[in-house]
Amino acid sequence: MRISQITIIGTGLIGGSLGLALRKNGFRGKIVGCDRPKVLARAKRMGAIHDGVADTVQAVQGSDLVILSTPVIGIVELIGRLSPHLSPSTLLTDVGSTKAAIVARAQYVFGDKAALRFLPGHPMAGKENSGVESADPDLFRGAVWFVTPLPGQKIKAGVIAEYLRWIKKIGAKVSVLDPLEHDELCAWISH
Repeated sequence: MRISQITIIGTGLIGGSLGLALRKNGFRGKIVGCDRPKVLARAKRMGAIHDGVADTVQAVQGSDLVILSTPVIGIVELIGRLSPHLSPSTLLTDVGSTKAAIVARAQYVFGDKAALRFLPGHPMAGKENSGVESADPDLFRGAVWFVTPLPGQKIKAGVIAEYLRWIKKIGAKVSVLDPLEHDELCAWISH
């Protein structure tokens, strides 16, 4: 499968940087941003997105990949709200800083199809300044991008494999980790 349209929900520092990085590194498909109208206007001016849509349900229409780039509580809520509106072939992923609650929500919402529909992730990148104004196409270069696969999830095939190739193409190093180990490690690093 070829990813031809990506929706990034939350076009601040991480989401905006991801859009810029994908475009800089050769992604030729369409990138749709979803955020507040003023943020979308800035993201579009910067070239992080092609189109901006404020409504989350409308924003995901036609996308092969949807990236949730909001605070963790928003990610948990969005998984449930968006699931009925996603094509069965659409991969939903996130960039949240903790994984246990996100994984539990995805498993509850998608049931036995969770490993086909959702890939938890977390780039270990950031800056002291937030917002799309601080977005940087090289933010992920050399950074570790944790993925915490669900039980039985195949990450070397289909849209998941293609997404991970793009993560590597933008300069990040993909590292696979159990969700609980991820949360323990990130808590230890943070403190």
